[in-house]
Amino acid sequence: MTKLWAMLIVVFLCGCRPVSQPVYSFAFSLEVYNPLSISRHNVLIRVSPHDMGEMYPGFEKLNATGVRVVDREAEIASEYANGNFFVTLDSMRAKEKRTLTVYYHTGELAVSNYTKRTQSRLLKQGPALESDRVGYRITDQGDVGVLGKKTKDMVLMGMDNDQPDPNTVRVLDNGKSFGLFGVASTDSTEVSMMDGLLCSWMASNSKSVTYAYSINADSRWAECEMFFREGNSRLATSILKNPAARFFTSPGTDSSYAYIAAYGRQSLINDNLGLAIAFDPKLLINSREDAYNYIVELREHPGLDFVSWHFAAAWEQEPNGIKTEAEFIKYLDNSARELANPVRYSIKAPK
Repeated sequence: MTKLWAMLIVVFLCGCRPVSQPVYSFAFSLEVYNPLSISRHNVLIRVSPHDMGEMYPGFEKLNATGVRVVDREAEIASEYANGNFFVTLDSMRAKEKRTLTVYYHTGELAVSNYTKRTQSRLLKQGPALESDRVGYRITDQGDVGVLGKKTKDMVLMGMDNDQPDPNTVRVLDNGKSFGLFGVASTDSTEVSMMDGLLCSWMASNSKSVTYAYSINADSRWAECEMFFREGNSRLATSILKNPAARFFTSPGTDSSYAYIAAYGRQSLINDNLGLAIAFDPKLLINSREDAYNYIVELREHPGLDFVSWHFAAAWEQEPNGIKTEAEFIKYLDNSARELANPVRYSIKAPK
């Protein structure tokens, strides 16, 4: 994802069904390709406003509920909003190429009833994001607390109640970390949110920076992008030290993101929790540690005015959760390749 989250809206995913047969105004093909030699699951594809506008000028003014996507004769979940067009696939095989057909109908269509699998909420304790795997609460200082989930249901709404959802457990706070997963900041002036079905985000503006967090369905990974208004073009983010957890790193390559991570009995309830930060290795300035943190310092993307990184927490009690260090490292290595090599697409006009 690139540039401001004000552009970024949401989502889709979940299940297929037979295609209905209204009269469509136009159709085009979306050819997608997995560049990796490994299969991937729950694939998110974002088609940029620029690409959509070149194919169909004025597409951004169309009725978003009129868009439907067909994969091998079955409708799949998708969403079009504010110039951004999103499609999700349950899976793609290694090196697989696939052709999807995108239809648009100018009349009224029934709203697609896709399952809600992400959300963002402004809680009493601060803004929070959630997928069907994990929740993250962003503090006033800009760092991140982890909410473990024993259910795939959306549960953030209950966090403001006197009786929190029993399936949600606060498994990590920032403690003495200066910027757990995020960036320590105390001059936030405005928070905006987009609550989506399968991708949600929040942005916070301050005098010097704008930073935005997003999360996708069926994902432990959240992304943070930070845009600078003043001269500073570098930042530091961290994960918390814990003597019960083993720390490890991967330097990354041209085809894989770098990461720092820790795994062990480091949750607040003394069970297994994995923590990781992944980033483009070209952005790394330095990695270091102090008494409380494992720290990475990052620079802006070359020629751009923002820094980005991803972070993840994997709690062993989540449904089908990661329960060993070996499973966690395998997950990180696969994720590092997927983050560095998103599914490619091209738009083809109808024949």
